[in-house]
Amino acid sequence: MVFSYDWDLRINGISVTLPFGGLRFTHKLSGFGTSGIVTGLFEFDIYDEYGLYGEALLEHAEAQLFSRTYSLAKSRVYYIAKRSISKKVCHFTAYDIDSDLEKEFDPTGLWQEATKETIQFSEVLNALQSQCGFPSITVDDEGMTGIKFTQEMLTGKSCRAVLEMFSTAMCGVWCNSGNGGLQLICLDKKRESYYDSGSCTEYSEIDYQGRQKITKLVAVNSETGKTEEHSIGQYGTVIEIQSPFVACDEGTDGYVWQRIQGLEYQGWKCDKALIDLSRSPVIFNTVSSLFAFGEDTELLANQIVLDVDASGIYFSGGADPQDDEVWKYDDYMQRQLKQKVEINKSVGNMTITAPGDIVFRNEN
Repeated sequence: MVFSYDWDLRINGISVTLPFGGLRFTHKLSGFGTSGIVTGLFEFDIYDEYGLYGEALLEHAEAQLFSRTYSLAKSRVYYIAKRSISKKVCHFTAYDIDSDLEKEFDPTGLWQEATKETIQFSEVLNALQSQCGFPSITVDDEGMTGIKFTQEMLTGKSCRAVLEMFSTAMCGVWCNSGNGGLQLICLDKKRESYYDSGSCTEYSEIDYQGRQKITKLVAVNSETGKTEEHSIGQYGTVIEIQSPFVACDEGTDGYVWQRIQGLEYQGWKCDKALIDLSRSPVIFNTVSSLFAFGEDTELLANQIVLDVDASGIYFSGGADPQDDEVWKYDDYMQRQLKQKVEINKSVGNMTITAPGDIVFRNEN
């Protein structure tokens, strides 16, 4: 068994020869992961006595960590965004998505034919890839045939907003694919839809924080207001999608429902676990990753922090329990309707009249 690890930190492909440490990777997902873009974070320190890294122009420079002990163990590429210096120590912050997603999306090249009313999703993704500079954008085409954009949908929108239209309709999140590209990870009840990120043989007690089952999907078309409900008829968690691509012909909600119906979400937390690289050399994955604890326990994490030093890689995180208002959504709405006070209608022994007077009646 190996007790010491040798790490190779590279900036723009060149190994850092000065002392470095404070290696931390953070990937955090909000909620179940039903929309949005998740950016991974890599932080590290370099003791820079002579100002080699403190004075260099390193914005957007690539930063990547490799293991000299296990050749397969390496991080994805991150891009330096911030640097601070104190007492000759340079602290770097790098992100795994290096693109200006806030810039306005340019749809003009998509409408070269005057008779074209809508554009297929694949053409929009190709335009996003070109305009954002991603080497690739990866999606599962199944279920996306109903995503067709009008010119009005794309005009005046940022690249981020257009990407979020995809993730919302498909009930998923965008994240780095590992090679600098973008990948859509959709909420799914199948284990094979997620990454394997770590096998932990030594770990603190796992704090299980409740299990929730998705039993209903409410799809609201944001343009027409039409609503479609998909349900297995049981008490549980309700997921809501508001998009122009649901509750319509070829809407994505039917496909999404097939993926998520009956999904059981386990809330949990582990304060510290040592990842065994001999069992799981491929690490540093993104959110929605599976972690194995011992021989029998495998859990999906959406809050991931990895601290790296010479003694190994230490995981902390888990899956946050979700808000009770989501968990009890259906019952909550029904209770509000039942408790609503109406003019001249008795509620118990009380009635409110039109002038605002409160009248008590004894029905007996």
